[in-house]
Order: sequence, then structure tokens, then C-alpha cells
Amino acid sequence: MRCPDCPRTHPVIGPDGPSSSNILFVGERPGKEENSRGRPFIGQTGRECNEHYLPIAGLSRDNVRFTNSVKCYSVDDVGKDAFKKRLKSCSSFHLAREIEYQKPELIVPMGAVATSIIGCDLGMDHGTPINADWFGTTIKTFPMYHPASGLHDASAMIPLRNDFIALGQFLRGELVMPFDEYQTSFNTAAEEDPPITHILLSKTREA
Repeated sequence: MRCPDCPRTHPVIGPDGPSSSNILFVGERPGKEENSRGRPFIGQTGRECNEHYLPIAGLSRDNVRFTNSVKCYSVDDVGKDAFKKRLKSCSSFHLAREIEYQKPELIVPMGAVATSIIGCDLGMDHGTPINADWFGTTIKTFPMYHPASGLHDASAMIPLRNDFIALGQFLRGELVMPFDEYQTSFNTAAEEDPPITHILLSKTREA
């Protein structure tokens, strides 16, 4: 199945990882390698994530699920407005169904495209647990920079690494949020919420 605005030039690349997982990572769109092999996050960015960033948070690729905001590979530059239209069409058609099917306890949108779906300010809210609306359902959300940012700009590796450190702390119930008079527009979800690692592990064992 394809969304109404799909260019229909490449295959639809669905999610990868156990549907029983309690964590869903959401990226931007498939790259060339993902398009040829039919799985998200298996190119250089995926390898960086698997080998370096997920372990920082105490996670492994085997017990989390990955997907993208836009499901088709594209080499054409359609322009900002046209891409926004495609993003809205694709995510509301595919991603909304994936979330409804998986019912994750935590969604981790990575990068500006994924965070734009929930109207999040990535620069302000990255590394901060929030409660966000995903297609009509409020879900704990942990915005962070996209793992590809560290490949394109070495200076981005430190904030990216810090995001994964904070994610691990949040999952263990150890994240302490500093006071900030410039509060995010979202409701934060940190110390008052129970850690969800035990939920993640129990759901994965049942798979």
C-alpha cells in the first residue's frame, strides 16, 4: 500500500525490529542501501547507531524497532513545500498505522524531519523526555539528533552522544532534569514517570 502523495518510483521500506519492542526509533527516509536491501537503518548511519550509539543507552538493535518518517527512497529535490506535503501524507498513512500496531511506550524521533511531525523544536527539546501527540495518541517521546549528523559534522558527535546518554538515564529512571525558566512547550516526562526498561525487556521476551 502507498500513501496518496507517493511518487511510486521506489519500494516502500517498512519498519525493522521486533514489533513487540516497547521503543520505536523514527528517522527521516531510506538511503540508497536501505532501498536496495529493503530495510531501514542498515547503511553507514545504521551501523554507527548499532555499534556506537545504541550501546551508550544500554540498548541493542535486537530489542528495538526502527522506521522512517518517509518510506520511499528519493534522489529528487522536490523542494521544501513539496517535501512537507509528502512527509505529511506518508507519515499519516504509514507511520500512524505502525504506531497503532506496535503501541510503543516510547518513541524516539531522530532529526528535524521526524521531530517536525509532532511540532517539536529539535534545538530546544533534544535529549529531553516529553509527552507528545502522535496522530491523536499521547506517547512518551525522546527527541534527539539524527545519527547521520555525526557523520557529516564531527562537532555534532558530542551532542548526539549526550542524547543517547540521557536516553539511557531516562530508561533507567536516573535522568534528572535541570530547572529551566524557558520551559519547553511540551509536558516533560521524566522523574515522575517510572522507568520503562523493564517493560521493554518483558515485551521482547514474549516475542
